[in-house]
Amino acid sequence: ALVQIIEGEVTIIIDDKIYELNAGEAIIMPANIPHALEAKERFKMILTMIK
Repeated sequence: ALVQIIEGEVTIIIDDKIYELNAGEAIIMPANIPHALEAKERFKMILTMIK
């Protein structure tokens, strides 16, 4: 999945690696890998599922 941050800040954890994302940034979350999102503040994102 492709995660694009539109507003705010979020911490994304993918396979125990921590990524701090801000508005305007994006990251790929690979399939079948544990992940979590933690809002640092209110945020908006677009989640695009890739097959």
